[in-house]
Amino acid sequence: MVIIHLILGLCWYWQNTYSAPEIWLREVNKIRSQGCICGNRYYPPVQPVQWNVKLAHLAQKHSEDMAIKGYFHHVSPSGNNLVDRLNQAGIGWINAAENIFLAKGFKPTPSEVVLNWKNSPGHCQNLLHPLVTDMGIGEYQGHYTQMFIRPKNGN
Repeated sequence: MVIIHLILGLCWYWQNTYSAPEIWLREVNKIRSQGCICGNRYYPPVQPVQWNVKLAHLAQKHSEDMAIKGYFHHVSPSGNNLVDRLNQAGIGWINAAENIFLAKGFKPTPSEVVLNWKNSPGHCQNLLHPLVTDMGIGEYQGHYTQMFIRPKNGN
């Protein structure tokens, strides 16, 4: 009986935890495979991205920093931007892009977060960036950060 409760608990946890890489990849790569209109410009389908654990960790750190320090921006109060964060983490990159999203008072699904990015022209362009291959997403207290790169030298 204890095993059944444990299994049911794990199933509930899995269904209600929205940080699984496969879920994020499915949502983002669905858009990348179809292409879409971002603002008033059509972006054609592009290759899927793969999950990058280093990027996810760095995205998580940026989400935590925004929540703890009370800001919502691509640039931290100390002036660090995406390029600075990538370089300081030792992540080699050729192309890079970043999306952020803030959910206040609700816990959105990955589909809802990605839809918000899709509906914002600049974020949508990042979703369909043809020169990125890797993605990582982090979330902390409703602050979401999505990072994309094309790694340098196989990082």
